[in-house]
Amino acid sequence: MADRGFVVFTPFGNWTGETRFRWIDRIAKPMKAGLWSTVAREHQQLIRWLKTLPFVDPSRIALYGKSIGGQTASLVASMIPEYALSIPCAYFNEGARKETSIYFPTSFVYHVDSEMPMWNRGHTIEYAEMAYRLIFPRPFMVEHGRQDGIAPPEWVEYEYTKVSDYYERMGKGDLTEIDLH
Repeated sequence: MADRGFVVFTPFGNWTGETRFRWIDRIAKPMKAGLWSTVAREHQQLIRWLKTLPFVDPSRIALYGKSIGGQTASLVASMIPEYALSIPCAYFNEGARKETSIYFPTSFVYHVDSEMPMWNRGHTIEYAEMAYRLIFPRPFMVEHGRQDGIAPPEWVEYEYTKVSDYYERMGKGDLTEIDLH
């Protein structure tokens, strides 16, 4: 992305460190907010700052994230249109299944992040819908390692196919891509 003139932004999330994200989520609840609303506000402030830098073209700020950062690349880019493109790596799959499956060993059911604040996601919006409803028509790419234990490649491919189909139907198929490596 940098070779193509983008400022590539990979911020360190304040939700890392085992269970610290729960504190942020609990503090935000009285304001009818949650972890991801606070993360989005941080990104808005960071974008304001990036725009003040002389070497930054404000229309070419890209968001890249890996693992929980990949989740961020989908969630935050869907909330903040200032990101010119988004690439989630190692976290783009069927969220409801990832968060509730008792059959897959890296499901949140078996993970320290079991209380990841994603309340009611199975009834609201999945990652593909975030991409084609809220990120489209901006460029969007998914990266996933076939041997990555985050999610089976089939989950990633299934979810990404919905994105690819939508971009194609809208005549923007050249603006989305998946890298399964």
